[in-house]
Amino acid sequence: MIRTKGGTLTVYLDDDEAGSFASERITNMTKASVSVTTYVNNVHFDDYSIRVAPAGASESE
Repeated sequence: MIRTKGGTLTVYLDDDEAGSFASERITNMTKASVSVTTYVNNVHFDDYSIRVAPAGASESE
């Protein structure tokens, strides 16, 4: 799972944090797209979804 909160992006694998980084560009209000780049023969997706939390939602929602 990839989660963004404020200016921090965090990656989780099987519910364990695998890494994170912070950048002011993450909170850029003009962002309108998300892209995922992978190597063709090294990736197998078993579940893929993009969800957006409602404005003002807490992290537990």
